[in-house]
Amino acid sequence: MPVDRKTRKEWDVKKTTIFKKHNSRARVSCILDVHSKHIITAKIASKRIKETALAIEHLNNLNRRFDIRKLITIYDRGYTSKELMVTTACMDSKFLIRLKKNTFKNKIKRMDCDNGMKK
Repeated sequence: MPVDRKTRKEWDVKKTTIFKKHNSRARVSCILDVHSKHIITAKIASKRIKETALAIEHLNNLNRRFDIRKLITIYDRGYTSKELMVTTACMDSKFLIRLKKNTFKNKIKRMDCDNGMKK
């Protein structure tokens, strides 16, 4: 993004910054329909807004436009959020979140292959 007065104002770049040149940064978030390959909701926001907050905003947008109970939302690793999971579940929708391989490391160590958990 160009660094001009309008951009600095829109993205809240302080005039008192110690840098002579401050690059404005933005977060781009969207939900894509994997079948049609169309973006069905998108937003450009400040980097200060969390990705999960934008994801919830997208869910609310989708819920107003579609029967979200018939949708499965797929998220990447950065979206492991209890708030996002609860929000989606409260909408009676389904979701899949890719986790880091060590997310349930301790629980997996305690598992017994016959009945699930060791005593």
